[in-house]
Amino acid sequence: MKKPKQTIIFRSLALAFACGTTALPVMAQQDIQTVVVTAQSRIQTERDVPITMAVISMDQINTLGANNLAELNGYVPGLVIDDSEPTQPSFSLRGLGPSDFGIGTDAPVGIYVDGVYTGKTGGALMNFNDIQRVEVLKGPQGTLFGRNSAAGALSIVTNEPSQNKEAAARVLLGKFGRQDGDVLFNTAINDTTALRFSAVRSKSDGWVKNNFDGKDYNGKDDWGTRLAFKWSPRPDTKVVFTWEHEELDQSGRGTFGLIKVAAGVRPPFPPSPLGSPFVDPRNRNLDIDAPNWETRSFDGATLKIELPLAGMTFQSLSAYRTFKSQNVTDNDGTSNFRTYLSTVDVKDESSFQQEFKLSAKSDSIDWVAGLSYYNADAKQILGGDGTLAALDTFFVNSPGIQGAVGAGFLPAADLFNTFIQGSGFPANAFDLSLWHERAYFGVKTQSTSAFSDVIWHLTPATNLTGGLRFTRDKKKVTWLFPAAYSDGTAADPLVLGTGNFIATNVLGFTTTNILFGGPATVAATQVGTTHSWTDWSPRLVLDHKLSKDTLLFTSLSRGYQAGGYNFSVPNPTDSASGRFEPEKMTNFEAGFKTYLRDIKLALNVSFFAYKFKNLQSISLIPSPPAPPSYGVVVSDQEAKGVDFDARWKVSQMVTLFGGGEYIDMTYTKGSFSHPITGVVSSLNGQPTGTPHLTLMGGASVKWSGLDGFFDSTLQATHTSKTRCNAQHLVEYACMPGISFDPGLATTKVDWKLGWENQNHRYGVALLVNNLLDKQYLDYGGGGQTAFTLGTPYANSLNPPRFVGVEFKVNM
Repeated sequence: MKKPKQTIIFRSLALAFACGTTALPVMAQQDIQTVVVTAQSRIQTERDVPITMAVISMDQINTLGANNLAELNGYVPGLVIDDSEPTQPSFSLRGLGPSDFGIGTDAPVGIYVDGVYTGKTGGALMNFNDIQRVEVLKGPQGTLFGRNSAAGALSIVTNEPSQNKEAAARVLLGKFGRQDGDVLFNTAINDTTALRFSAVRSKSDGWVKNNFDGKDYNGKDDWGTRLAFKWSPRPDTKVVFTWEHEELDQSGRGTFGLIKVAAGVRPPFPPSPLGSPFVDPRNRNLDIDAPNWETRSFDGATLKIELPLAGMTFQSLSAYRTFKSQNVTDNDGTSNFRTYLSTVDVKDESSFQQEFKLSAKSDSIDWVAGLSYYNADAKQILGGDGTLAALDTFFVNSPGIQGAVGAGFLPAADLFNTFIQGSGFPANAFDLSLWHERAYFGVKTQSTSAFSDVIWHLTPATNLTGGLRFTRDKKKVTWLFPAAYSDGTAADPLVLGTGNFIATNVLGFTTTNILFGGPATVAATQVGTTHSWTDWSPRLVLDHKLSKDTLLFTSLSRGYQAGGYNFSVPNPTDSASGRFEPEKMTNFEAGFKTYLRDIKLALNVSFFAYKFKNLQSISLIPSPPAPPSYGVVVSDQEAKGVDFDARWKVSQMVTLFGGGEYIDMTYTKGSFSHPITGVVSSLNGQPTGTPHLTLMGGASVKWSGLDGFFDSTLQATHTSKTRCNAQHLVEYACMPGISFDPGLATTKVDWKLGWENQNHRYGVALLVNNLLDKQYLDYGGGGQTAFTLGTPYANSLNPPRFVGVEFKVNM
């Protein structure tokens, strides 16, 4: 048989789109194969699971060179992850996700690693370490997964030790000083026990230069280890103990300033993309003059037991997690002392989880039931450090402060300097003195639940599934807001006997906190409160097999997320106006999964419609006469749409794949306050910003050559433009008419060409991410200081084109 030519042959990129649920939609496969999942707490094939889902294998992840879930953005339509600050990640499914960084609220998308809930902050986004697959489950999953999966769940499943002898290593070297590596070793100790060890490292220098210190930013430095021990005295019994550790130590996210102002000059206010033209952040370096770094230390231990019990299967899951993280960020995007601001977020959290399950099945019924307990103790320090000159800028730009000393803006006024000179000090004597603010927040969470899920086999082809979970959540919350202070000399106005904060004497402004509160939040002693919530989360599913390869399904389910508290507003009386009621989602789904064997085409489609109540998000809220400060607001939203994906094995050499999500998402109840004037505007009926369409697709071509096998995969993602509302336009999340508008549609193309020898023992590959070298503002264009210091910035840009070479060996 004549070998194909040893050249790269690409067939045209085609999207054989079809809806919704997904078996490995993210990247091409060698074959259209059966995929085993545990999405319903049972071992099933993906084609038999009546849930809209995507399943991603480690081989597919390696095709993109992805280190964590965020680097799969766009390849699971509907899933968006912001990892610009890995200790404050954000996960969104079908347009629903958190936007706040406080520990007083939870997230509507649950992240689970081997069944263990990770929370929403420091332990939620870590490097892939010897994983088997990732199951992305869309729609409420509270009945089976439990707390905080109202919008969906991401279930990461790792590999267990086996009796096989394994050893493997992989290294990826490339542009921007990137050095990724992982090693794996698995061995049998005896006939019943086995050991598995893995380690990963991800490091890069960064891809953007900082003008202030000449260093590269937006790099990473993260490593982790995982050790697992398995004892299986017989086929139906196993005990698996796992320990994992991870360390992150890197520069903080870069803040890309959108204006250029001469040193020592106060920026024009309010900023305007057109009136005072913004600078394209894609064509400039950073101007970071404040501390900027991020660290995390994580440890986890998990014990899983499975054994037969009186004709049933008993499972126990015990897990302990602890992490400490620090995130210190330059938060103004300039190197101007008149706008100098650095923010601080320190977290310390530990949690324990225990779950017991019983399950059994017969010809007519398949059931699972269980009890779950979760306990977490979280502490958070939020703060800011700024110059007194920046504080002056803050006051000058605050309408409430201006109103206290005279109407209108005072662009030339230096309120501190006016007082200083009147007190006999030289003008500008304390411009560079630093002001500090810290807020201390603690949350102790206890959650208990009982659940059951039953599949009735009504006929050999028809199933009816009913599930119910009862949950009780209890939170004990504490606040401590000590007075802002300065580290200046005894002559510093902040420590003079005339008042610990100059605004108290001059303006009648009584608060001593700027970033995290108004007058009511100043608390020299700790205050706290306790509250509990209960919920019943049901699901009802009907599925029918038209044939061996075609499944029809429809479902109605409800998800739940515990209530919470605003981290910036103490509520010692547990006032209803000072806490947030639980988030709840009601979702309807209908779809099909089919495999056309004659042409080797897998096709999945699902339609959905949901209503979401009390979605919690962070906002900068004006509170005259005080400056604006952070707060959490709630809204109600609804959406309808369709998920689709397809995989078509055109020939032995060529596989085409594609997928997407269309969604129409709007506010049913919502509002926002103008960040300068404080005027409240309704968002009812307006789009939430979620783009209508996310698409992905690609082609994989395989051929033999050089005594081995070649594999080339070209794939792309596309997200349509942001559906802008009034708030986006005011806060620069959309900037129509600007070439770098954050609301523009985005496209990304990736390519990998690999070769392995015939026995797959070793291989080499060329990897190119962002082949077209397109950069977009990933996250807004206003930043957190646009409407206080007059310094708009982009929170992040996606990285430019990356080229790397991968080497791997398997023993």
